[in-house]
Amino acid sequence: MRLKSPYAGISSLFSTRSSLQKKHGTSSTKPPKIHKTSFPTSKFSFAKDRGRTLMTYLSRNGSPLKCLLIGYNGVGNTGSEIRVLTTIDDIREAFGVETEITIVTINAVRTAKIIPEDAKIKIQEISFTPHKFVVSIWRLCRKHDITLLVEGSTFKQNWSKWLLHAYLWAAESARYNKKHVIAYAVDVGELNGIHAYRSRVDCEHMDLVITRTEIARTRLEKLGVTRPILANTDTAFRYQTPSVSNEGGRKVVGLAPIEFFHWPVRLKLWCKAEDRYRWPFAFSWNAERRAQSEAMLERWVALAKHALEAHDFDIQLIAMEDLDTPVCERILERLGPLAQGRVKIASSRKVPPQEMVTLLRGLDALVTSRYHACVLSMGGSVPQMAIHHDERLSSIYAEMDLHEDYLLHYLQSDLTERLDSTFDTLVENLTEQKQVITEKHDGVYLPACRQNMLDLKSWGEENFKLHNAEPEN
Repeated sequence: MRLKSPYAGISSLFSTRSSLQKKHGTSSTKPPKIHKTSFPTSKFSFAKDRGRTLMTYLSRNGSPLKCLLIGYNGVGNTGSEIRVLTTIDDIREAFGVETEITIVTINAVRTAKIIPEDAKIKIQEISFTPHKFVVSIWRLCRKHDITLLVEGSTFKQNWSKWLLHAYLWAAESARYNKKHVIAYAVDVGELNGIHAYRSRVDCEHMDLVITRTEIARTRLEKLGVTRPILANTDTAFRYQTPSVSNEGGRKVVGLAPIEFFHWPVRLKLWCKAEDRYRWPFAFSWNAERRAQSEAMLERWVALAKHALEAHDFDIQLIAMEDLDTPVCERILERLGPLAQGRVKIASSRKVPPQEMVTLLRGLDALVTSRYHACVLSMGGSVPQMAIHHDERLSSIYAEMDLHEDYLLHYLQSDLTERLDSTFDTLVENLTEQKQVITEKHDGVYLPACRQNMLDLKSWGEENFKLHNAEPEN
């Protein structure tokens, strides 16, 4: 039995306008302007079939496929930006290099800085304001053959219910316009109420659903999703950089903190400037949350001092997203004279994602609250421990069998004591853990990451016709 869409009737809002225009002899709604940007040269290399016959999948009208990427773009989030790069690579390898790709972002200038130059890539900036977002996404989905939800945290409500429903609206917009929808290597959190209902309904109507963990697939099945769901891993694993190592001098431990206590983001038209996320959204600060944030900050500072004094490690503070930068700056400030010459900050505000990956893979150890700091550092076999607040780090640590010794919850009562002792254990077992991570990365995650592309290609073969293009010179 087909489930009733949670957005039933919404399409009349758009079709009515079109009908009125036809009635009065006016043209249809003007399509959104796609910003064609001249991209800087990047070291990232997309899959290209130069010198061989190009295999390109065509849409029903015989033109190359048009893909729309919906994600958390333009906010300075290293993990999300790397996912966009690797997803483009997957699309081109699966559908052909002639595939036309549009990336949706809230900051076109910022996104353009990380995307390699390519005539087939367009960047579309849209407003974060809900009513403008709804109309823009509808129009974009109508113009593309496939809408891909590429944000890792697609089916999660702990960041913001508005982000969740933004992604779901994109799926509905594509379906109502009789286009294809794919959830690509996504995660699933604890969902309830209308969030669970809409996620279940929209998943049932998608053409392809790939999760990045088996746990995520199980969660969708428990919600009542009956369609086939594939479980592989995150797309960021395929991002390649030259091998790096920290030779000579002191060992370096990376600290990748997050502000746990200002989420979720809520719709709030008026608030204090320091509480504003992006208008009209605000963080969920209150007196209790600020006190918890202060206590967590002191724990990070204490851990940094322990690494400096007890183990003679230098510290690399890592802000994987813009929002992590104030936390890193406060840690550095609290360390005082002890930090001089031994503690540095790398922020996504200034460090492009390609360089951040190289930095992560050159560490001797890592303490992270960021999922993609974990994932991207594994390419350098970096030993690590984590302070987590949701299922993403707990899932991957369970997959690597590191959860019992190296995974801590941010609210556990003995966190202060356990931080130092867990770090001591990590330092004692750097070589052993390095070997475990190497085996998991090369033997499990890289093949599973490759499977994302193979599943996408298999789906394309079933739904589109193949075109043999002329060989490139």
